[in-house]
Amino acid sequence: MSKTQNLINLLEALEKKEFDKIVKIYLAKEFNFKKIVFTDGKDDTGLDIRVFDFGQKKVQYQLTVQKSANSHQMNGLIKKILEDLEKAKNNHEKYGFDNKLFFFYSKELTNKRIRELEKIAFKDYGINLEIIEANRIAEESDNIIEIQSELYQLNGLDKFKVEDSSFENNLLYDLLSFGRPTEFKTQVIDSFMLQFFYKSDENISKDELKAEHPPICRAVFSLN
Repeated sequence: MSKTQNLINLLEALEKKEFDKIVKIYLAKEFNFKKIVFTDGKDDTGLDIRVFDFGQKKVQYQLTVQKSANSHQMNGLIKKILEDLEKAKNNHEKYGFDNKLFFFYSKELTNKRIRELEKIAFKDYGINLEIIEANRIAEESDNIIEIQSELYQLNGLDKFKVEDSSFENNLLYDLLSFGRPTEFKTQVIDSFMLQFFYKSDENISKDELKAEHPPICRAVFSLN
């Protein structure tokens, strides 16, 4: 599994408040923004994010972690985007906002779907829509260590560290290769245990294992 796909899996596992943190880091690192406020659409404009850096006050931002795995969920996502486009159009016409809308999405979308939505946005609403979804965030985050570190921490992977860095990397790749994001805790433990016993040259007792790796063992035996 590629590093990009690993990051996508981690992004797709995030809750709304967790994705907020990733978007804030993304905006700070990619655009050098410093004055970022999350409003959750509670102000008059209905925007999820306001950026108050010079020249950015009137640019519009929305985000969602809504699922789109099946046709029903995709319809819900499209409905959400169309509603946000209607808000963006209203903000542009009545409140002087730019006709530019950045839409952050924590899941993957195909390039075809992105082009279709951006075409609808411009044709039907007069809005220049730019969708920044999981695949794009993952690709652009390849050189942004802050996003990678935050994703590992939010998914609980920062708790499982060993002295051998190559072992740690193999652990992460094994975890993401044979499991879904929602099962991270159990799978990272399984991967750790498999590699630990594989590297062990002799039999080891439960008590010895507990003494050697107490944090991991607390997690292991709490699952039983």
